[in-house]
Amino acid sequence: MIANPQSQGVSGFGDGSKAADTGGRASEFRAFPLEALPTTIRTFTAAASASMTIDPSVIALSSLTTLAATIGNAAQIEIKTGYRQPSALWVAIVAPSGSAKSSAMECAVCPLRDLEGKPVAEGTGSDQRRRVIDDATPEAVLELLKSNPNGLLMFGDELSGTMDFSRYKQGKSAGDTAAWLRMHDAASITVDRIEKTVQIPNACVSILGGIQPKVFTRTMGGQHEDNGMLARFICVEPPIQPRYWTDASLDPDLFDQYAGLIGRLAYLPKHTEPLAGSVSRILTLSAGAKELLVPFVNEIAAIGLTARDSISAFTNKLSGITGRIGLVIELATWAQHNTNEVPEVISAESMDSAVEIGRWALDEYRRVVGRMAGIRAETEVEAVVAAVRKLGGSATVAELAKTKQGWRGRNHHIESHLDLAVEAGHGCWVAQEPGTGGGRPTRRFVLRDTESP
Repeated sequence: MIANPQSQGVSGFGDGSKAADTGGRASEFRAFPLEALPTTIRTFTAAASASMTIDPSVIALSSLTTLAATIGNAAQIEIKTGYRQPSALWVAIVAPSGSAKSSAMECAVCPLRDLEGKPVAEGTGSDQRRRVIDDATPEAVLELLKSNPNGLLMFGDELSGTMDFSRYKQGKSAGDTAAWLRMHDAASITVDRIEKTVQIPNACVSILGGIQPKVFTRTMGGQHEDNGMLARFICVEPPIQPRYWTDASLDPDLFDQYAGLIGRLAYLPKHTEPLAGSVSRILTLSAGAKELLVPFVNEIAAIGLTARDSISAFTNKLSGITGRIGLVIELATWAQHNTNEVPEVISAESMDSAVEIGRWALDEYRRVVGRMAGIRAETEVEAVVAAVRKLGGSATVAELAKTKQGWRGRNHHIESHLDLAVEAGHGCWVAQEPGTGGGRPTRRFVLRDTESP
């Protein structure tokens, strides 16, 4: 293995600088709060990340997602009467190729994958349920959920492939998007076909995947920012560390302890009182947990009021995501202590940890999306400058709007990027008087290399 624990690392976007303003503040990468994790997960995360030369946030989020998928429909959290959240997390690891993100994620996922086909108990046969899937259409996922109603983990080295819905249906991706959004909520899904009807009462699917920074900007920052998919992901773009040699290795005992948590949570005892659908038990908030969650919900709601759309959308989802993390931490702590009685409430300690992770997730989402917005703005400025050059070196906004199908009716969008082009020194605005036929005065953007001396 290669590592240098003293390395500061650099951003996957290349410069390690502060993010663009994202509706509240610019921020640099903040270390994941490892102290918020249960002891077994924390020690596993620290050792695994050191041995693989990767930031601990990757292992930590991969572990939490794997644990959430393991619990699945065995438990939900009731944040308040009528408002429940499932045990499902969606995580995107934004990092370039060669950053060891795939092996780090696989290290966290493999104990869940290894349960497939293993004996459940002496004399009871083996567990034939699929628990981890690499890539599938929503319809295929629903078929798999029929055999494992507890839920699934969608795990992919390249998240861009999983989220590229157009490859399945000649561009008819709206139905896929709607299905995935319902899976994030573990909602009921029914697919009617001529030959059969597939109905899943609680389609619970967690997602974990890696994605390269430029691909993230292109894929997740386009349609998935608009359709709400991006706002459901916890995103991390960790510092990249030079892979110098290290003698650090993952102690097999620490791995076995982590795998033991997954093994215990995979067969979480059902509640004695039957519940509707596939959900086995509901955990409510203790008084202490509520006292911690309510101020955090109000805090992020205030941030969302003044943030840009994508940040605001994430703050709207973050209270539920934080509740889900609290559920995972509570049950992981129970499994770690190996007690018989499954908890019925979320403790203050678990919610305190969840809020700390939720606050970190908001900071990191702001940073990642801020970088994405900056890259997209630069790309679009380059596009409008290239379009002006094709028109001879000068153009009005109205003229540019006619050059691309996607620009029609988006004059304000074009004008804002021409303003950025002026700030970047690509050209300037020149007033243009009405022609002989009259009309309103306007202005023309002129490239610097075509300006009159």
